[in-house]
Amino acid sequence: PIVQMREAEAAARRTHNAKVSALKKERAAEMQPMIDAAVKRDTAKGMDPIVAQRDARSKARAAARKDFDAKVQASRAERDAAIAEIRKKAGR
Repeated sequence: PIVQMREAEAAARRTHNAKVSALKKERAAEMQPMIDAAVKRDTAKGMDPIVAQRDARSKARAAARKDFDAKVQASRAERDAAIAEIRKKAGR
């Protein structure tokens, strides 16, 4: 029973990790146009392109953080509930 419990827990973690990975890709796709526009604007003003990209990425990530964190928290809650149910069934 312990092996099956651990396999089920691992499956729940894999599902969570896949969801978070998809959310990260979605966030990156959302952020990229904002980053490109900000880099283009800042380099036109004379800012170093590397610094402009770093700053733009930081600002875009901060802008998307609240929504991203909420989605990750929901996925985490699903994972934790699934693991709790698995452990309850196993008597642990």
